[in-house]
Amino acid sequence: MFVRARPEVNIELLERVITGYYSSDELECDDDKLYFNSGSSALKWFLLMQKNIINKKLNVAVQVFTCSSVRNSIVESGNEIIFVDTDPKLLSSSLDDVILATKGDVDILILSHLFGVVNAEYMEIKSWCEKHKIILINDLAQTVDAKVNFKTIESYGDYYFYSYSFDKPISIGDGGALKIKETDVYMKKEYLKLSEVSKAESIHALKKLGLYYILTAPDIYVKEFRYSTMIENAILSILPISFFEKYKSSIYIILSSRLNFLMFKFFGRKSSSINILRLNNISLYYLNNISFKEKIKESRSRSLDILKDNLCKISTDINFDFKSVFNPRYPLFTTNRNDLVELLYNINIESGNHNWSELICNKEDYYKYPKSCYILERIVNVPIWNVDIWN
Repeated sequence: MFVRARPEVNIELLERVITGYYSSDELECDDDKLYFNSGSSALKWFLLMQKNIINKKLNVAVQVFTCSSVRNSIVESGNEIIFVDTDPKLLSSSLDDVILATKGDVDILILSHLFGVVNAEYMEIKSWCEKHKIILINDLAQTVDAKVNFKTIESYGDYYFYSYSFDKPISIGDGGALKIKETDVYMKKEYLKLSEVSKAESIHALKKLGLYYILTAPDIYVKEFRYSTMIENAILSILPISFFEKYKSSIYIILSSRLNFLMFKFFGRKSSSINILRLNNISLYYLNNISFKEKIKESRSRSLDILKDNLCKISTDINFDFKSVFNPRYPLFTTNRNDLVELLYNINIESGNHNWSELICNKEDYYKYPKSCYILERIVNVPIWNVDIWN
């Protein structure tokens, strides 16, 4: 079975970093990029900093079709949320959506670029924000190396945040980042005051990345097993990463078992506040030595071309409008989602609405966001992380 999303992982580099055979002197980090233990912690910290700088509770606008961790970051930073509808043609909010929802009374706009798709109205929205002195921060958790007018989106000088969890375009297991401006001296100083992720936690995250990568290989993966239970933690604590490949069948049987699922259901991680920590050099070394970006981009581009050819033969009721960059899965729209998901499952391809089955607003308010509801009802994420999926 081809899993819905799978990053490229350098197992040899992982083992070298985990066992300590690397030099932190080799680190070359962007001076204006701050690294955190998650994308949500990067966003929460940014919102806290802006609240402190401006010295008031801020109105933060965000589209309702996005990850609940974005909502949680806003709430936990002590700011107010303004929900914005999501345009199916953009997979993001249009300028008209933003103006309608905020009526101009907004301090910060979180602009999403989902599934590797850059908001096509980015330049218009950026100009509107500059005109009205609104802080713009771009959600690039699912988008890497995106271009706007032949320039990388980061070159336009806004704020940007990223996520490096398992199903993201680039993964280090856990982690995130925030790109700030050269003039943000206060934020740079405050960042250095944060506590670092411990060595044990970094090694655990990198070992989990290696374990998940090995167990999501098509020759072994059958169904979901990633529940972060005590059983999984014991495996990560006891076994070295070199054992994961050797005993992968046994480990997979244990983690995909009914017992492991029930442990997650009854004793799994409860919701808690977003903890803000700096990444340490262990995770940063792995991140900065990943060297397969061009290989990924080429492979996923070819996979997408083959996908379109094959699915067009199956159904004419599928929308392929989006030009995705780098993301391991591609968003389709269809009125027959269940039929398509079942059809793909029968040929060993995992698909579905694997991002967000709910909007981040209250359910009784769904009627206010008809375009976002349209997306919820029709979107199907299909994997394009490997060219062999659709051959």
